[in-house]
This record gives sequence, structure tokens and C-alpha cells, in this order.
Amino acid sequence: MNIEPAGPVESHMVKKISSIIETGNLGKKYPVPKGYRELLFQPFVKKEKTALENVSIRVQKGEIFGLLGPNGSGKTTLLKILSTLILPTSGHAAINGLDVVRQEKKIKAITGVVVSDERSFYWRLTGRENLSFFATLNNIPRAEAQRRIQEIASLLGFEDRIHHRFQEYSSGTRQKMAIARGLLTDPEILFMDEPTRSLDPAVSATLRNFIRDVLVRRSNKTIFLATNNMKEAEDICDRFAIIHNGIIRHSGTILEIRNLFQANRRFEITVAGDMEEIRRKIGSSLFSENLIHVQHDHPFGQSVRITLEMGSLKQDIASFIEWLVQSNIKVQSCIHRQIPLDELFMRSIHA
Repeated sequence: MNIEPAGPVESHMVKKISSIIETGNLGKKYPVPKGYRELLFQPFVKKEKTALENVSIRVQKGEIFGLLGPNGSGKTTLLKILSTLILPTSGHAAINGLDVVRQEKKIKAITGVVVSDERSFYWRLTGRENLSFFATLNNIPRAEAQRRIQEIASLLGFEDRIHHRFQEYSSGTRQKMAIARGLLTDPEILFMDEPTRSLDPAVSATLRNFIRDVLVRRSNKTIFLATNNMKEAEDICDRFAIIHNGIIRHSGTILEIRNLFQANRRFEITVAGDMEEIRRKIGSSLFSENLIHVQHDHPFGQSVRITLEMGSLKQDIASFIEWLVQSNIKVQSCIHRQIPLDELFMRSIHA
């Protein structure tokens, strides 16, 4: 596949973009410093590291789109390109029909960025002073900035702490400050880089509810969320893409991803009998390839739990239960299980 060099997007191409965020064959390479030997013997050979390769995604207005991947997979690089912080090496990207290379200022006027780096705030200043400083950088008039700061602090629920120094804030309030900074310009689109990183489960759940219920449902904003938290993606994302080594492996809704990996074909069967004998019988049967594990249902119980994945949702599990009965193994229960999203994620990046 040929990759067009980065540069201005032709006007007819921009007009055809119907999604609020769209990329086509987007790529990014970083130069890698050379050693003395390479500088001496290969002075004109470029040494580069590929951060993104042929990334093509579409995000619709008013949805929460998740970018799911491990550390170093290219999530932050893609987010930086879309928010016009860095330029792509190849391909094209558009935000609401605006080219990220040519129309940087217009894109910044309709987007906000939320990063979890606490070092980007001034710790000796109060929350209000920090937000006032960033409002000034965004050319927001003073009176308007103060009105927005009060409104956002109230919306996020920390207006009673807005006069406290940043260094006195809890991790949850610091993260709320990061979101508040991203909302100062009242953006249509919000890029969020691991918004619940290092937060406890209760605070994380509160922030996820805020993103889904307030920012999207009430304010009709579009959220592009980069995360390595599978539960976060499953809880609030309408659709998501799985990225690994700079390449989009799969994308779609959670149901589509599950169907892709046949995630509805796992079963747990509880039986009575000796665990080692049952394991041996299954291991020598036609169902040995379907077996995941055999273990006691409880540490001191007599029941044995068999976990397996079948090739067909109905026929194979019926055949397996019939085989158990014919093998004089008493079946106590059979439960249909969904494969956890984190396991599907690992399958995806190693596919």
C-alpha cells in the first residue's frame, strides 16, 4: 500500500470527511540518535523508529472513542498528532473537516487536551491561579475566564477547594484540575490521555461517570480517550480501537470485538469426582484442545470446575456434556461465561 507524504490535505478530501475525527494511513517516525561508528561508516543513512503505521480510524460526533493499548504502543503519539502538538510523517488526519497540518489554530479552538502529568501545574499556586494562567495562554478574556473557572469547578465538584494550593490537592482533585484545564475553551472535542491513571477505584468510577453522563450526554462533547485500562474502555466507550506497536489491530464496539474472537464460547461445567482422573480423561479425549483448565470449585470442596472453549455455541457443548455422562462423570451445572476483555486484549495484540 502506498503512503502519501504528510502535507496539506486537498480541499476536496476535507469536504468528504463526514466523521468528526478521521485519519487515513497515518504514520509517524522519530529519528534515532546514531552511535560514533554509524556516523563514521553510514553518515547518510537515516535511522528511525516507527511510532505509528497506517493508522486509519473514524470517530463520530458525540461518542466516546477509546484507544486501547499497552505502554509504548503509540496511543500518546496519535493523540498528540490529532491535537496538533506534533506533525505526522505520512498520511492525513482531519478534525471536524480541518486538516491537522494546515489548520492548526482552528483545530485548537474546538479541542481540549487532558493529560495526567501533575508536573504541568504550578504546585505553589492555587487551583484558581493555575486555571487563570492557562486561560490567559488560551487568550480568554479575564472576566470570561473567571466565570468559566467557577462554572467548571462547580461542575467537577471542587469549587470549595479552588482557593487551595495545588500541592494540597488529593490525586482525584488533581485529575479534576487536568479535566478543568481541558474544558477552559469549552471544546467540542476532548482528547484524554489515561484520565484515571493512579486513581483509586472509587474516584475512577466517579470520573468515568462524569465523562459519560455530564461531558457526553449532557454537554454533547466528543471524547477521544487513550487508555490501557480495559475496564475503563468497557465501562464508558461506545467504540474503541486496539493499538499495538503503532498498528491498529482491531476496532469496533465491545460486542463486535467479542464476536471477532468468539468470546461467547466459554463454558464452566461443575462435576463431581477426582480432579486428576477427570483431567486425565479429558486430556485423552477429542475435547483436549478445548480445555483451558480443571480445578477444584472450592479449596476444600469435592466438586471440580472444568473451563473450556467450544467451536460451536450449542452443538459442541452438548456433545461434551453427553461425553461426560457416558464417561460416568456426574454433571452438576453448566454456566455460559463471557471471556474477559483483558484476555481478549491480550489475544488481539498477539494475534
